Amino acid sequence: MSRPGSVPWLTAGAAVTVPVAVFLCAVWVLHVRPHRLPAVRNAVYPGAALLVLASTFTAAATLVTGLLLVALVATAELLSRRDAASTAS
Repeated sequence: MSRPGSVPWLTAGAAVTVPVAVFLCAVWVLHVRPHRLPAVRNAVYPGAALLVLASTFTAAATLVTGLLLVALVATAELLSRRDAASTAS
């Protein structure tokens, strides 16, 4: 039973995760993809968007989405530094 005025957890999760996934796809299409990066770096954003959408079906969608975004930033930064180091040598 839910209280009057409350939203089911799936709806609340979708209200957070769907816009985040759309944003990640837009960043990928407009910012990442035109640079023709290596396949691994190019796949990070769509992969994160799919995982964010999958987190909709967890009871803690907002927390999982936040953790996935932290992982996305860390992964993108590490891959960027690795590519920069390999081109510099």
